[in-house]
Amino acid sequence: MDDYTRYIILSHIYWSENEITVEKLKEVASEIKGKDIFMPVDAQKINLKLEYKILSKEDITLDDYQKIKFLSFNFSNKIIDLSFVKYCSNLEEVDVDCFKLENLEAFRENKLLKKISAKSNSIANIEALFEHHNLEHVILENNPPLSLKPIAHLKKINMLVIGLIDDESYALNYVKLNSSCLVYYIIKGGPIDFENFIFNYDQVFIEKNENQSEIQIEGVEGIEYYPTATKIPECLINDKLYYEKLINSLIDKLSYRLEIILDRKVKIKKENTGTYGNSHLLYFYELN
Repeated sequence: MDDYTRYIILSHIYWSENEITVEKLKEVASEIKGKDIFMPVDAQKINLKLEYKILSKEDITLDDYQKIKFLSFNFSNKIIDLSFVKYCSNLEEVDVDCFKLENLEAFRENKLLKKISAKSNSIANIEALFEHHNLEHVILENNPPLSLKPIAHLKKINMLVIGLIDDESYALNYVKLNSSCLVYYIIKGGPIDFENFIFNYDQVFIEKNENQSEIQIEGVEGIEYYPTATKIPECLINDKLYYEKLINSLIDKLSYRLEIILDRKVKIKKENTGTYGNSHLLYFYELN
């Protein structure tokens, strides 16, 4: 094990021993940055601010690894070997954004995980999470197209933020099964049968609580992080026939999703939908 990896592990052990949370670390990082919001802040700067000097240890024991409740690699300025993670049997939260990962195999044995964020990687499958029945938050934006099938049976997930998926029925099923949840994903779009205009992708945001559900659908150009909204030509925006077909297409999209969520037929009134702007679409439906 190299010295830097050892330092990162020892930092997490210290933070867990002293009940220093991820939120506290972010707060300290914000204090260090001050007005320079783009300043990189790593574990060494945070520990300096906390007035803690990592003590050298000859060996990191299994008991030491089991103290770690979270791993936040946002505070690492290098990509390190994750082979040690399997020993962190009490790990509940991990942040491994921008880590050049192709899969989540490093976390296969961490069955107590509740939250995982792995944005902006090259993750092509999430099969390693199949037995993670404690998962509540899964954040996987800006990765290659994914199938949600490996985690479709996990009942505790109440926040699912993902990029392009191949089958949205799994995402909609999460909404159906949970009384309170937030789901975001991107799905391939299609034409509206008018002037050959095509929405390449639909960005879908669904938020549900005990009182209401809200669905927003936005046409976007690509699947990247913060995708560009689809620009609708002015000539189409001002065409009443096109606008009518646009609204009807919208209602079809909403109806399809709501019928899966509610497990019954629905009839959406136009007054319960809305549009926003000329460059993108935003639609709502609320359930009392």
